[in-house]
Amino acid sequence: MDVEEICKDFCDNASDMMQSVTPEGHFRYVNNAWLKTLGYKRQEITSMTIFDIIHPDELEHCRELFRRVMSGEYIGLVNTTFVTKGGAKVFVEGNVSCEIVDGKPTYTRAIFRDITERKRLEYDLVERVKELQCLYGVAAIAERPHIALDSLCQEIANLLPDAWQYPEIACARVIINDKRHETENWRETQWKQSSDVKVHGVKAGAVEVCYLEKRPPISEGPFLIEERHLIDTVAERLGRITERKQAEEALQASEESLRSLFNSIEDLVFVIAMDGTFKNFHQPWGREDLYVPPSEFLGKHFKDVLPLDVAESLQSAMKVVETSGEAQQFDYVLEIKGRKSWFDARVSPVKDQSGAVKEVIAVARNITERKQLEEARTEQAAALARAEELQQSRQRITAMQESLRKDIAQQIHSTVQNRLIILMHRLADLERSSLSEQMAAELADLRQKLEEVLQGYIRPISHRLFPSILRRGLVPALQSPVDQLEKTQSIDMELSKELKRQERINPRFITEQVRLAAYRIAEEALTNATKHAKVSRVTVKLELSSEDWLHLMVRDDGQGFEVESASAGLGILLMQDYAEVVGGSCVIDSTPGKGTRVRAALPLVKPGGEHPERA
Repeated sequence: MDVEEICKDFCDNASDMMQSVTPEGHFRYVNNAWLKTLGYKRQEITSMTIFDIIHPDELEHCRELFRRVMSGEYIGLVNTTFVTKGGAKVFVEGNVSCEIVDGKPTYTRAIFRDITERKRLEYDLVERVKELQCLYGVAAIAERPHIALDSLCQEIANLLPDAWQYPEIACARVIINDKRHETENWRETQWKQSSDVKVHGVKAGAVEVCYLEKRPPISEGPFLIEERHLIDTVAERLGRITERKQAEEALQASEESLRSLFNSIEDLVFVIAMDGTFKNFHQPWGREDLYVPPSEFLGKHFKDVLPLDVAESLQSAMKVVETSGEAQQFDYVLEIKGRKSWFDARVSPVKDQSGAVKEVIAVARNITERKQLEEARTEQAAALARAEELQQSRQRITAMQESLRKDIAQQIHSTVQNRLIILMHRLADLERSSLSEQMAAELADLRQKLEEVLQGYIRPISHRLFPSILRRGLVPALQSPVDQLEKTQSIDMELSKELKRQERINPRFITEQVRLAAYRIAEEALTNATKHAKVSRVTVKLELSSEDWLHLMVRDDGQGFEVESASAGLGILLMQDYAEVVGGSCVIDSTPGKGTRVRAALPLVKPGGEHPERA
């Protein structure tokens, strides 16, 4: 076989399309790949020209290219569209040149490659990108804080046309609860695609897309099957958004907007092959939850990327998913940029047509805030428990202190005071029977001094330790220290007439604990006012409320003080403790130069108990 035959055999059996055309456009030569691709037999092309296989949309352009090639111009790479014998488009690219002999064109040489499949994939990719952009756009709208449902539906309607195959003639409408949200060019036509929006399983509206002009039928009229999936997905997600929005508005008049249209879009999403390699991922915009950059994990096995404990948890979950076909969940912790982050991972299967799991989708939700909140709540509960125990301790100390005061007061009254009185009587007897006037005078002086000690020290101390006058009621008990202080201060008493009436009928109308608490608070407030505040007038007010509460108020016009700086003072704490022991409260209001006001609210009935008058 000579070289010419080898070359011819090479060209005849080449995989690319080869052709040679005369200056008049007739075919001189085409190879087998050319015939097979366009569907012609060799004898059929003898009467054809190059322009018979050019798609009408490319005809003018190709005539100009042919003229330029025949003139000897170098064209370079050519992209055009052929038409098969059956009328199908064939996208090709290749190189064309012309053989020039004696300055005249003799024939062209062209080698073309069929790129139809590549074009189809590129077209499909563009369409899928449009669909994803639509879904991401819907998600972004749903994520926007405080967006109203009507505004959300209108923006989704405006977003839809660009995601369809012919956006220039597409229009859209979203109907929710009888409210219509339409694009400006909306017009209902016979070329319509629609999907119901269901809220809690009941139809609440629809998502509709129409073409304003006729287009060739594809799957569902002029619509792609992927467009059916897209409109169904948008309708389904819109239903879920509506459910969530309605629930938020009904429960809390929420300041939060709807979450992402896709639950997973708010989270990290990873596509992992069953051999353990990361195939793809999604990271929400503006989030920095990735353990390592994409370049360090895509295409790699998760064991080479994740910490050992997390990798083992993921591997176990994937094994269960592969065998059972059911989603699995686990929690894990990662240190990202020096900070500990908690995640809740859900691993779901992606099955092929045979039902086998070919890959998994792992959705990782950042639950760091929830974990931190749980830890904070635990710490807060512990702090509250400590505070409650401290308060109970203060109450026990106050109660024990009063019990001890009462015991000491009784000892002083029943033992010390009585013995002094007996001693005074004995001195009086000795004074009367004394034979010497000097001795009688000395005994009288001694008796007088003992009486001064009894009246000036013993009885006041006993009264301060435990005012026995409380047995006669709160009103007379409060009147006692007021009467003493009125000798040096101007004190106004405003006592409830109803309280006086009730205590006249029954001195135990107020329980002993409440009487004691009110007395101690008033005593402390009066002591502070008269000793430290430089007052000219003090007001003591005592009244009953209709809700079985006793209200005590002691107000002075003294120099006042900063409450915050004195809040830890012993006197203030004691007043508050006395109130809290009986289930009440005590508040101190004071401003430098404007006096002080002490307010106490004390319950007449203990929690779960009865009023003593009704017991």
